Amino acid sequence: MIIYTWKIEELEWLNRALGLAKVVCMVRGRCEGTQDDHTCHLPFTVDLSLPESNSFIAYDSLTEEQVLTWAKTALGTDKTSSMESTIATLIAEDLEGGNSVKHVSELPWST
Repeated sequence: MIIYTWKIEELEWLNRALGLAKVVCMVRGRCEGTQDDHTCHLPFTVDLSLPESNSFIAYDSLTEEQVLTWAKTALGTDKTSSMESTIATLIAEDLEGGNSVKHVSELPWST
């Protein structure tokens, strides 16, 4: 079974927008799938719409879970499903040994 993990890697924000301060406008991250010792990830970048003042969350109060919700909403259900499906296909091909896949892992002495 593949375990999917969505991660936020970078946020871009505007100093001021619509009278609000430090407004997140772009999210970069990745969807990662892991099965056994095989991991594959796909990057994503999404632009966010400016928030309404009544739904604004201060930058210092943001959580990764909240930003992931925004990012997945911006990507849409079809795109998020497609990314996970692509990862599943790549891992399956790797496990079956049909294709040569480049692997990246942590350095053995860093764990």
